[in-house]
Amino acid sequence: MIPRLPRALLLSLLTLALTACQGDGYGDLREFMKKTAASLPHQIDPLPAAKAYEPFEYKGFELPDPFRPRTLRADGGAQSGQNAPDLNRPREALERFPLDAMKLVGVLQQKGKVFGLVRAEGTLYRVKTGDHLGLDYGVITAITETEVALRETVQDAGGEWTLREARLQLAEAAQENRK
Repeated sequence: MIPRLPRALLLSLLTLALTACQGDGYGDLREFMKKTAASLPHQIDPLPAAKAYEPFEYKGFELPDPFRPRTLRADGGAQSGQNAPDLNRPREALERFPLDAMKLVGVLQQKGKVFGLVRAEGTLYRVKTGDHLGLDYGVITAITETEVALRETVQDAGGEWTLREARLQLAEAAQENRK
């Protein structure tokens, strides 16, 4: 049999433990929610009226293709003329480079013919009169000791092919001309 004093102590501890578990522990959270709700405005502004949907019809298929060359010709016909280059001939190796990427590094003569030595992207090419070079359908017209003269065929703003003269000077001569 258990003595009465310890039984009373055990009973009072059990009662104390049960009353301690009675609170839910969220009182501070409930107090915060009440204060926050009191500080909020009680009326919310209505949403703005939705704009009516206006369908859009894309008409870009009627516009010219931005990736094709255009001309300002009124008739829209084929681009031809007395100066038009032969677009069907095979391109030569030096037609891949712009003129400013090429340098004339020398001139040589073999069996009575004059050749120019042109360097492009680290490769040396031997050219003669009549060869093509440059991006603008250039044809070599003359080779001298200091330069290669060529005639380029370019399109003007009206779509017509025109001729212009260009020169590729010997690297040493070009440096002397700058001084």
